Amino acid sequence: LFLVVVALFFMRLFPLFVRYIGGESPGLVHLLTGLSVAGLAGGTLFLNYQGGTLSEAYVPAAIALAVGASYYVTHRFIQGRWKWIGVGAQAAAVAAYALTGDIQPSNALFLAEVGLLAIVPALVLYRLLTVMTRSAPAWLSISLWHMARNPLQYTWLVLLLVLVTGLGIFATTVGGTLTRSQDEQIQFRTPTDMRIQGTPLFLSEGLGGMLEGFIETPAIDSGALGYRTSASLGNVSMQLLALEPDAFAKIAWFRDDFADARLEQIMELVAVTDRPEGITLPEDSQGIGLWIRPIEPQPLMSAWAVVQDSEGVVKTVSLGEVGELEWHKVSGRLPDDLTGPFDLMAISLYEPGTSTQSSGGGTPGTVLFDDVHAVRSDGSEVILEGFEGDIAWSPIPTSLFNSDVLFTTNESFNGVRSGVFRFGTDRNRSVRGIYEATGGGVIPAVISQEVADVTGLRAGMTQIVSVSGWLVPVEVAGVIDLFPTLDTTNSGFMLADIDALLSYMNMMSQISSVEPNELYLRKSGEAPEIVEEITNEMESILLKVSDTTEQREEIRRDPLQNAGWRALVFMALAVVLLAAIFGYVAYMLLVGESSEHEMGFLQSLGLSKIQLLGLLSFEHLTVVVLGLGVGTWAGFQMSRLMVAPLAVSDIGQSIVPPFILVTDWSLMLPTYAMILAIFMTVMFILYRSIGRTKLFELARTGEA
Repeated sequence: LFLVVVALFFMRLFPLFVRYIGGESPGLVHLLTGLSVAGLAGGTLFLNYQGGTLSEAYVPAAIALAVGASYYVTHRFIQGRWKWIGVGAQAAAVAAYALTGDIQPSNALFLAEVGLLAIVPALVLYRLLTVMTRSAPAWLSISLWHMARNPLQYTWLVLLLVLVTGLGIFATTVGGTLTRSQDEQIQFRTPTDMRIQGTPLFLSEGLGGMLEGFIETPAIDSGALGYRTSASLGNVSMQLLALEPDAFAKIAWFRDDFADARLEQIMELVAVTDRPEGITLPEDSQGIGLWIRPIEPQPLMSAWAVVQDSEGVVKTVSLGEVGELEWHKVSGRLPDDLTGPFDLMAISLYEPGTSTQSSGGGTPGTVLFDDVHAVRSDGSEVILEGFEGDIAWSPIPTSLFNSDVLFTTNESFNGVRSGVFRFGTDRNRSVRGIYEATGGGVIPAVISQEVADVTGLRAGMTQIVSVSGWLVPVEVAGVIDLFPTLDTTNSGFMLADIDALLSYMNMMSQISSVEPNELYLRKSGEAPEIVEEITNEMESILLKVSDTTEQREEIRRDPLQNAGWRALVFMALAVVLLAAIFGYVAYMLLVGESSEHEMGFLQSLGLSKIQLLGLLSFEHLTVVVLGLGVGTWAGFQMSRLMVAPLAVSDIGQSIVPPFILVTDWSLMLPTYAMILAIFMTVMFILYRSIGRTKLFELARTGEA
């Protein structure tokens, strides 16, 4: 029914199209202008009225109406060369609309906007066609005149071509689209050959150590670590995925329509190149300490030093209680299980309370810091930070509107100045303090378009995000639509650098550190038995393993996905070809007698056989090409309508990622070629019959 409606609608436009290319009437442009102006003016007002921004619709609606008014005045009241002034006014109005509006394919009125932009070029082209047809060959002019004045004779032919072509496109598109959609759903959930989810509870090495062991086997080529958790910005919840940017970009699947950038470019946006390195301690350091002086009593507050070893492991060193109100030294021993040299990343103040970020509840106050130092193996002290020059530290965020500040004062234990840390009641997982803030102290992140729309965040903006209770300062580096493993059906997402994020979060960790909880692997294609051993080993320690090879094999074993669809496609194409053969031959038999009389009459007027062949070929070829084109478009639209209800999840929601129509052109192109071959064969037979036509017999038939 859809194909029939499209074919009949096309037949209403066909005479307008023929008269347009024949330079006889600009009716097609009139229709284009009317639909575009009415659609833009009315649609803009309606959409903005629904969105509560009606005042923003007045200017674009007025410009669209100005285009329509100038078009009407030009073609109604202006004649001759003065019409070009009206065309210029229309071009100016269209340019004003293009400059004031944001024309994007995603716009609801995009087709109307394209129609508005096409008005002036269509008018100019019509004028050129008018001039060209005056010097066109007689056979071409007669052919255009004949098609424009008797379009109904092509109704059945166009209907046939639209039906058979649309059916062919539908048959070669639906099955392939659904198969590709299922394959891409697998790749979306598991963007690499293997994906391991979970945290090994009984292995101290964690997923990072397991990755090193896997790469040493001949079965695994490379891999990347990941950390998945939840995050929130105010009342907006989102998914957060932190990855190793370089490693993930080399092994993961990504589709071009997920973002305006390639995967490598997205990973470059989140990669932290200017990573905070902290203050490096001497290699023989055994302890760390500082001089501290609280201004107010803090009986429950302790001082911590956060250090990072050469392998990137972050640990907290307890220095002792903040204590008395005079200058005094607090210190602690560096962990023996870490590998030096160490870097000092933060100095924090721990106050017992809730284990997650809370609003208020802590004790406000002011604490002075001076002479942060490392204790070497011989007992000597090396000053790491004396707060005498520019400060490279920033307060750890404790709320969305952080009130903690760090500055220097001339009241010091040693030297000229000391650091003053003034804090409020808010804490970040019971911790507040200062940290080394090279690069601005923020973590670059890429967010989804959904998060950007709800929060108003754009590239370059900074914000404090709650990540599983940790408050993390982030800077928006980009906005994308989709990313593998992140289903946006219920919430948006955020991407970050795993090393930068975990290092920052572990600065506030009190007992255990935050570790990666996902592992992405790429197989080498060798030793499948080792892959099976890895899978069994991971499942034995309660980790979830996803393997794209096994998931694809399950789809291949489904008969409906292979032999079923393939058989239906071949059957449908056979029907298409048979319908094209019998339908076109029947059409030529019906119009053959009248065409013979018309060709004989034209031949008697002096047209040669070559001119008659050109007339017939142009007339029928135009109808065939247009019929095939409209049928192809209608077939794609029908395929989209049919696939959309099928491309849903088990609970009735739209699948992620969205499906992309896929046509098996290896079958459809030969079908096109065979339809054109049928046309050429019939045309050859018709031409041969014209060559045998005897004019005196036609004249005698006409007299009878």
